Amino acid sequence: MLRVVAKRLARLAEGGAVAHLGGDEFGIIMHYPRNSDGPKRLARQIVHDVSKPIQLASLALQVGVSVGVATSIPGVSGNQP
Repeated sequence: MLRVVAKRLARLAEGGAVAHLGGDEFGIIMHYPRNSDGPKRLARQIVHDVSKPIQLASLALQVGVSVGVATSIPGVSGNQP
């Protein structure tokens, strides 16, 4: 099941990097232009695609997914006033 999820994420994150963080957690690093709605669109697509049933023998497994998004601006520290 994790392999199928990993393949789906890799397809969605084309041009980025997908990492298996452990257990059932994955991380994706992508580059988007500043003020792009790309991260929001990617998160929605992840929820849609990963939630599709996965066929395993005679079973159709439904996978739940939660997505968090973090953004950064190069050269800007997160602890500035």
